[in-house]
Amino acid sequence: MESPAVEMTARNLSGAVLVMGSARCGKSTLVASCTQSLGAALAEGDTFYRPAKLFKMLACAVLTDADSVSWLTAVAAQLRMS
Repeated sequence: MESPAVEMTARNLSGAVLVMGSARCGKSTLVASCTQSLGAALAEGDTFYRPAKLFKMLACAVLTDADSVSWLTAVAAQLRMS
């Protein structure tokens, strides 16, 4: 038996969707398409990094767990508001 199709719109979705993956795998393309189709808000993960951490990543340096604490805290706060 086939399951019924569900129209995915902002009115029948609640909460947040978190999309994660390696660099250049298509996350931003996927999320842009979904947010446009659903009329949903987008919170880009890189905007939650402090500038010093972004510069570190741009230099191809690996972030440590300590580097990520402020980012994880900010993302968690955003998800709680969703």
